[in-house]
Amino acid sequence: MQCKVAFGGDKVCNADGSTALSKTLPITSGVYQGGSLSCLLFTIFINDICLHVPGVTIVQYADDTQILVSGKRANLNDLIDKMEQALSKLFTWFCTNNMKVNAAKTQMIVLGTRQMLKDLPPVTIQFSGTTVKESAKVKNLGIVMDRHLTFHDHVSHVVAKCTGALLALIHVRHVLPAHTVKPIVTSLVVSTLRYCLSVYGTCGATEQRRLQKILNFCARVISGRRKRDHISDVLKNLKWLSIGKLIQYHRICSVRSIIESGHPNALVNTLARATDHGHNTRNSDRFRLPKIRTEAGRRQLMYSGVDSYNSFCASFDNRTHFKTALRKHLLQLQTP
Repeated sequence: MQCKVAFGGDKVCNADGSTALSKTLPITSGVYQGGSLSCLLFTIFINDICLHVPGVTIVQYADDTQILVSGKRANLNDLIDKMEQALSKLFTWFCTNNMKVNAAKTQMIVLGTRQMLKDLPPVTIQFSGTTVKESAKVKNLGIVMDRHLTFHDHVSHVVAKCTGALLALIHVRHVLPAHTVKPIVTSLVVSTLRYCLSVYGTCGATEQRRLQKILNFCARVISGRRKRDHISDVLKNLKWLSIGKLIQYHRICSVRSIIESGHPNALVNTLARATDHGHNTRNSDRFRLPKIRTEAGRRQLMYSGVDSYNSFCASFDNRTHFKTALRKHLLQLQTP
């Protein structure tokens, strides 16, 4: 990318104390970091990368590029060859376009059920003269993903981070104005719990109980209750959803966003109206649930989220304030 931009003109201080303007230098490639147009220009610049690597799925967020290949365990060697060829083509594209690739920071993870990955030998790939070994877990946009997508490691990370913040707040709570404690806890801790909850909320009941304990801890810090004091009344007064209902809330909102925006295509393509069978029935406005074979599949967004969306929309009168109505509905269903 050629950008004819002059960089410089900052004030500099000379040895005698006088000031002067530094010389300007032309920028012949790249964009300003933090510039208002930088993100848009970079997106346009890198938009054709998928055309140079056919046959694989490329997922990008800013300069973070991920390659996905899928197949049967019996075809593992073919999948490795396919990945190495894709990486080689990507490396050529990056070099051609004056972009640096750090092969040492490249990570790889093999995803699958416990049965699929049972007794699977360690997987390695070659990339730019570097051997990339399989990782047990990787971090993707703040979410820690393990091989089986149980999100146990991510929940542990969230619990540790939130516990540290809450313990720090306990020590300074006596110097904070009472009306500021709740906003601080909400912004520092509750927001961390809610980040990508529709994704890692597919974790099991054990992990959800750990998250609920953090939410209870938040209520204790706000109310000043001790560790063994009951806080059911505090949670009710705060009008907070339990972790289970909060996960359901985020799932339904995510499904609605997917339906309204039509993105991403991979998730939109899994949605099918009941009217697709050609008959007009009382359930014609609902979406058909995908077929599942495991309990983990039942917890996935496009099954549990669509199921919850169907149930909620059946009693929803198309009011404009969707999220407000949804939250009120879940609060009413919540066990006192």
